[in-house]
Parts: sequence; structure tokens; C-alpha cells
Amino acid sequence: MVDLPTHPPLKGRPSLGSRVFVRGHVRKFWTALYKEIKDIHQENRTRAGQLMLYGVIYTEQYMSQYLDVMLPHLFSSCVAIQP
Repeated sequence: MVDLPTHPPLKGRPSLGSRVFVRGHVRKFWTALYKEIKDIHQENRTRAGQLMLYGVIYTEQYMSQYLDVMLPHLFSSCVAIQP
């Protein structure tokens, strides 16, 4: 896992303490992000997508427990955006 590429703002893998902290709290804000990703304002959708990206980066392999709910929301927001 150490050699995997990271998202450009991150220089390397997040520290263990921050990963554990985010993993413990990510469940609390996923529902709000699901609503924001479907917002009519482009800026809100963009920021929600960025927060989702960082949530995925910080939760790593524990992300699989949220995919059954996350993927339908992402797919529906992509379909809603296309003209």
C-alpha cells in the first residue's frame, strides 16, 4: 500500500492517526454528501465529490462497507448531470 500513487494534493499516504479518525467519523457525513452530490449548484456537487474522494482515500480498504450505498448515488448524480 505504501507504493500506491496518491491524489495530487497528498504527498504520500495519510498518517495512521488521521486515517483512524476519518474512518471512525466518515459514516456520520456520507448521508449529507449523498444529498450534496445531487444538488443543483455545480460548486456544491464539486465540493461534495472532493470530500468523497478524500473519504475514500482515508478509509482505504474499509471503504467496501459503504459501496453498496455510495455507488447508486454516484451513478444517479452522473446521469442527472448529463444533458
